[in-house]
Amino acid sequence: LSAPPVAQADETAPADEDQLLTRIAHDRQRGALADEVSERDLMQTYGETRATIKQALVRLADLGIVERRLGYRWKFQDAMW
Repeated sequence: LSAPPVAQADETAPADEDQLLTRIAHDRQRGALADEVSERDLMQTYGETRATIKQALVRLADLGIVERRLGYRWKFQDAMW
């Protein structure tokens, strides 16, 4: 019996998430993203699911780059840009 194959998606997920974080940061720095954005705005901009967008935003919040607002809104921190 052989071991079950390892899912490829697990290996590439961190790189994909890092790429999304880089895209968000780049777009914010060049002024393509407003000070405050909704998860829906980002879903439409980047073609990602709400879960993926939220995961990226939570990671950015952990880094002190964004903070959560009421509802599904997020605000970029001025000091970071």
